[in-house]
Amino acid sequence: MRIYILPSGKEALGDAMFADDREGNPRQLGFWKTFRDACRRRGIEVHTFDLWLPDERAEDDILLVHVHPEAPFLRRAIQWIRSWYRRERSCASERRRFLLENAEHFKRRILFHAEPPVVTPGVYRNLAKLNELYEKIFLTCRGFGHGSEYFNYYADGAGDITTPYFDEPKEKFMVFMNANNFPHSFRRELFGERLRAIKYWSAVPGFDLYGHRWDKMPRHPLFWHYKKYVRRSFRGTAGGKMPVISKYKFMICYENCVYDGYVSEKIFDCMAAGVIPVYLGAPDISSLVPESCFIDRRKFQSDEELHHFLLSLTAEASRGSCSRSGEGSFFTASFSPTAWRGICSRGDSGSRSSPAFLFAVGHTSICIIRTISPGTTSAPWRFPWSGSR
Repeated sequence: MRIYILPSGKEALGDAMFADDREGNPRQLGFWKTFRDACRRRGIEVHTFDLWLPDERAEDDILLVHVHPEAPFLRRAIQWIRSWYRRERSCASERRRFLLENAEHFKRRILFHAEPPVVTPGVYRNLAKLNELYEKIFLTCRGFGHGSEYFNYYADGAGDITTPYFDEPKEKFMVFMNANNFPHSFRRELFGERLRAIKYWSAVPGFDLYGHRWDKMPRHPLFWHYKKYVRRSFRGTAGGKMPVISKYKFMICYENCVYDGYVSEKIFDCMAAGVIPVYLGAPDISSLVPESCFIDRRKFQSDEELHHFLLSLTAEASRGSCSRSGEGSFFTASFSPTAWRGICSRGDSGSRSSPAFLFAVGHTSICIIRTISPGTTSAPWRFPWSGSR
């Protein structure tokens, strides 16, 4: 049996999405290496779709699509113009073409859709139609029905990044690291909240903004007046996420939308780097991540109120009452490597309702494998930092 993955970006082609060097490739999803390793132990080959050869196809080949290549007419037109200008076909159009021309050659087709409705609204509007194309659909948001199943994953693999970065000196105050993207749907979006946060925090000493495209104007005229606040705090594009954020005490972690279950890698990257996340996003975040592990932005009426609270935390830390070595302190209880790994290890129970299920990339792999090969039994899962598997 062979599985071919249709990835969301061209940098993943040629099986590059399974590379070990995640820090060298920030967009790499460490989950996929975990998934391939789990498949290999069951005698299943896994490759990216560009290595699939029609003349060598087998009857039991399986296509696993990571993010359905949705494309409204206007976006297709823009992609066509860009492709014509660059004299090369875009990755998005290549993915659509492959899916349209070759889907029927695969015995089973499974969608592993990692984007929320604010990014790909058409996918969520057309789930019933997509059920005709895919045998099984996994979504990162809860409650959309049509036979879809919820999944999530911790993208960067906390086990092998906690040690190098967790204990970095936290000499800076606050960081915000996001791309300057634009929502394709304004329903439940948080892009505006990100800009309003930048407006306030850009006037606070010790606040730094990193990310792609912040040197350009916001894509919507409603947000153009925020440009001066962005310019005040923008520090460029970070070469690597972990080395940068690990130098800060706090990090603003705003998802791009508000949906149950939609939790991206942001909050987990903070925890792995020993940075306290200020979180806004999934309403059910406390059912997935213990409340002691983050600061809930919803509990504060304004950024000014939040600011006073953060200053009180840093004041306590400077007096030694909230140091990492202090018993019972906020940092010790929530952000020690032992506590972090303990939270993750609770996923070993295999309970789909466990708060730690979000961390258990291994169980997500097994879930997909069982979908692909019903009746498959699995050995107990071990996390990357727990030694041999």
